[in-house]
Formats: sequence, structure tokens, C-alpha cells
Amino acid sequence: MQKKIIIGYSIDAVLEAISILTQSDKTEVVFYATGPLGSPLDNFNDYISNNDIMLLLQFLPKLKYSYIYNPEYIYIPYDKIKFKTSSNGFIQYPFTKTSFDDEKEWKCVSTSLKNNNINKIKNDMTLSPSKLLTAYKSKLPKWFTESIIKNLANTRWSSLQISQFTMLGLNYEFNFDLIDEPEYKDIWYKPVISYNELCHSLLEKYSIKCIDKSPEEVKRIISNRNVNDASITIMDNRIDYYMNYVGGMFDRMQMVSTVVDINDVNIPQIQFDCFNNFIAYTPTLNEWAYTYFDNTIRKFNSKKVFIANDNTLSEIPLTRNNVKLYDTYKNMISLYGDKTLDLCQRIRTLIK
Repeated sequence: MQKKIIIGYSIDAVLEAISILTQSDKTEVVFYATGPLGSPLDNFNDYISNNDIMLLLQFLPKLKYSYIYNPEYIYIPYDKIKFKTSSNGFIQYPFTKTSFDDEKEWKCVSTSLKNNNINKIKNDMTLSPSKLLTAYKSKLPKWFTESIIKNLANTRWSSLQISQFTMLGLNYEFNFDLIDEPEYKDIWYKPVISYNELCHSLLEKYSIKCIDKSPEEVKRIISNRNVNDASITIMDNRIDYYMNYVGGMFDRMQMVSTVVDINDVNIPQIQFDCFNNFIAYTPTLNEWAYTYFDNTIRKFNSKKVFIANDNTLSEIPLTRNNVKLYDTYKNMISLYGDKTLDLCQRIRTLIK
């Protein structure tokens, strides 16, 4: 009987454990939990994609869930927007025909985004995102670049500039792939139970032992080159901390979600009274976004985690530095016995 250990806390890590178990009846799988299971999705009241809820239903057929339609908007106040809109800059996103009040403006933007030079640059993952922004500014109408492109260049991650990202990272931060869709319908799903309960239910159903491990215990497990009875997959992105930053330190950011009152005079004039179940990206404000799900308003801010030996749960955006360090640690971890590093995101989320 082979033994496989998964180290992590995310729903991705839990699903990987189940995937390994179901692929072979000769494998024993053990899960080492290094944080609250499902984090940080419960903190964000996050939603997942249609494909992901269908996958979860294969494992838990009786799983109940709620869903929302087309929840994404960009909020840009009138004084910062330079094209026609009747909703105080509350614009449907991703951008489609319904995002524009004026059909001529929509056609102008959609035609410009089909420019061969833009597509060539966008598909070349070796290029700097700055080249794509330059191409956007040269090919798209000035009123669109000044209203949208310039503002969206303020990413969700405070203090991280677009120039620091990879092209893949830029496409993840914002995309215009759906600009040609006259009617865009996107449905997002959320289990009725918490993501923490969901992860525990998945592990229990498949009889996967879950053992809590402290950061110091994980450090010892990784550094031990003599673990011959099991192969280990690390799916916790704090690998730089666990390996004492021997390969360098990730650009590490933490997204903070705060519940706010609808009557708070400090929140922007987003149409909370007209809509429900939406996320409004706010690139012109100090906050990255506001959500209004289940009559609860949350604001989202990010902060940089730059102190060595800080093992707070956080994210590593797709910066050039992070992509390089990920490859470094993947190669390095293989020198510590039968261990692999896997930080690939499997579940597609609305917020995270």
C-alpha cells in the first residue's frame, strides 16, 4: 500500500487528496491541515464556477447550493468616466454590449480589441504586460482608455504595479475576452454549508484522515530527507517560509474582507438599494471592491505581507518574481526526498 500525504488547507488541496485516492485503491491518503480548511473562501463569502459545483456534486450528490447571475460590475463615478452611462458608472463586467448605453461606442471598442497586434501581444506570455497596455492605449478610443484601462491598471493588490506582473497575471486581473458577446450570462454558485464544513465533509466521506499540523511541524517534515514511507505534495503557498527563504521571498499579499453597514456614510454611492448579489470593482477608490451578497455588504482591501517569518495565510499574485520563485522552489523541494510542490489553482472563484 502506497502512502500519499497532502499538506495544505485550501479546497484545491482537499480535492487533490480525493483525486489521488479515487485513482488507485492501493493508495492511502492522509491530509495534513495547515490552516482552517477552505480558507479564505468563507471570509469572503465567495462563489465558485458552474464546472466546480458540478464537480462537487459528483462527490456530494446531496450538496445544496445557491446561485447568482451576472454579478460582476465596475463602479466608476460620473466624474471619472468619459462615455455614456445612465447608472453612475455601475458598468456590467466583463465588458459586453450591455455594458454600453451607446451601441456605437460599444462597436468602436469591440472592433478595436480585435486588432491583430493586440491579440498577438496578449497571447505572448513572454512579454511584459506594459506592452499590452501600450497597445490598448494606441488602438482603443481615448475615452475608453482613460476611463477603463487607466483605472483597471490599479490591480487588486495594493503597491503592486502592472509592470511587475506576467502577461498571464494581467489577463487574470482583467480581461476583455467577452467583448463580442451581445448577451453574457454567467452563473456563480455557493454551497449552503460553509466551505470549511464542505472540506471536512469531503474528507470524511472518503475516509481521509485529517491531521492538524503547525508551521514548525511542516518545516520539520519538509527538511527531513529520510521520509521513505510516503510521497508528499505541498499545496500550501507558504513554502518560502517553510524553507527559511533559501530560494527567496514571494511577493505576498493579503486580502482583507470587512463587513460594513449600508448606512455608513463612508461607503461609495453604489446602488445597494437597487441591486443585490453583486461584486462591484472600485478601481478609483482606496478599496479594491465591494460585495453585496445575502443583504450583507463587504469591502475588500489588500495589504502587503513583507515581514520575514510571518506565516499569515496570504496570496502570491502572478508577478514575474513569484513565477520565478515558484519554479525555484519546485526544483528545490525535489531534493528533499519524494516531495513535490503544487500551487496551481483548480477551483475558479469569483473573488479570491
